[in-house]
Amino acid sequence: MSVLARPALMLVPPPADAVIRTPTARQQRLYAAAAALIEAAPEFAALPAPTPSRAEVNVGLHETQRGYLYLRYDVPGGTPQEFWAHVGRAARLNWKTGQASVPLADLPARTAAGRTP
Repeated sequence: MSVLARPALMLVPPPADAVIRTPTARQQRLYAAAAALIEAAPEFAALPAPTPSRAEVNVGLHETQRGYLYLRYDVPGGTPQEFWAHVGRAARLNWKTGQASVPLADLPARTAAGRTP
C-alpha cells in the first residue's frame, strides 16, 4: 500500500492569545505512528479509497489520555472512519471503538501506582 497524503496536524482548541503554535516533534511522531498503525490494519485495506481528512491534537489532554489525537479518514460513499489515539505501552488498535495506543521510545516511566503520568 502506498503512503497516503496526510493533512497537517492541528492543535485544538486554538490558543486564546492568537499566537500560532505548531505541533512538537513528539506530537508529529505520535501522528505518524498512529496513522501507520491504522493504515496497516486489514479493516483499513478493505475500505474503498479512504482519504485522511483531519488530524488534531487535543491540547487540553495529556498525551496518555484517550482522545489526545484525533484522526479522520473520509470514505467515498461511506461513513467516515474516526480514531482517537494516545501514547501507551504497546501498539493496539480497536477498530470498532476507534481507540489506538501507540508506544513512543521516550515514554515516561510508570508512577508508583503503575500508571504512566
